[in-house]
Amino acid sequence: MSSGTKNRDYTPQGPAQGSRGCIYCNARGIKFINMIIHDLGDGLELWSNAIDNETYGNIIYNIGNDESTGGHGHGIYGQNGDEGTKLIHNNIFFSSYGFNLRLWSTNQSVDNFDIRNNILFNGGSCSQIESRKHNFFIVSNNPKSPIRNLIMKHNYTYSGITTTTGSCNTIGANYGSVNMQLDSNYFSGQLRLAGPFTDFSANGNFIFGGTDLPYLRADPELTADKSFWDLWVNSTFEENEPVQGLDYFVLPNKYEKGMANIAIYNWGNAEIVEVDVSGSGLQPGDKYELVNVMDYYNDIITGEYTASGTIEISMTNHTFAQAIGSSKPPVSQFPKFGVFVIRKVQ
Repeated sequence: MSSGTKNRDYTPQGPAQGSRGCIYCNARGIKFINMIIHDLGDGLELWSNAIDNETYGNIIYNIGNDESTGGHGHGIYGQNGDEGTKLIHNNIFFSSYGFNLRLWSTNQSVDNFDIRNNILFNGGSCSQIESRKHNFFIVSNNPKSPIRNLIMKHNYTYSGITTTTGSCNTIGANYGSVNMQLDSNYFSGQLRLAGPFTDFSANGNFIFGGTDLPYLRADPELTADKSFWDLWVNSTFEENEPVQGLDYFVLPNKYEKGMANIAIYNWGNAEIVEVDVSGSGLQPGDKYELVNVMDYYNDIITGEYTASGTIEISMTNHTFAQAIGSSKPPVSQFPKFGVFVIRKVQ
């Protein structure tokens, strides 16, 4: 039997402290759907006994607290074994103190994760301490258990300026991976991959804006007759960000018709961009709300969807929610990068 929770808001009272708790999941078949989770010590903790868990459509932000060793607290902290697959789809993570998404274990396993259509930005940006910060951190620290059966497709990250250290992405470090698929992802900031790699594939990825060129390491003995770089198909590596053009992605919500997440890479810093939202499920004549996720309850623009399929989105003059208990102002990446939710007004 599966159970689900949706459209609930979890807001603590009081300052940012490590003891503020989290949502702890250690049971089979639980689904977390379309929730708003913010200002907790940790966001969702998804442990190995949470078999066949689905985490879908959630917005998770301002998670964690600062300690002397750096920012702590993660949007999701998870592990998984060889039974069942954990689905992490269509979520938005931003402005953690620790890592936006941390899958890590020293004594257990980090196996069988299916991670798709997520948007992650400003990993670690709430922290005022200079330390390594991450959007994705997917690492096994168990020498007997490399990461197995990891699927990452159509995920979109942005690092930008966090005022201390730019966010990076670390996947498969320490003991490598078995059967890893990286397809059609945008990895912003330094990408840290370390072998050995067995049954590795990468297709259509865009890796950009690293502190240096992407950090990639492989054990040549485990890549057969191909070099590790030859395994990257239709992929682009750029040390710097583009300075012109526009990329955007509209990700419809399978549980709520007429609702979608939107990630916008506004490389040319235009004040207004035009976005085709015909894939959102909206119908001509529908009233909609366009929500800046960085101020989810206040920065909302209303409109009516027309048969043209496109809407104009302002990339300036937005507001941002302050993390509870923090004196650090929210870090904005506008106009270069912005994330919105579009939803039909009932």
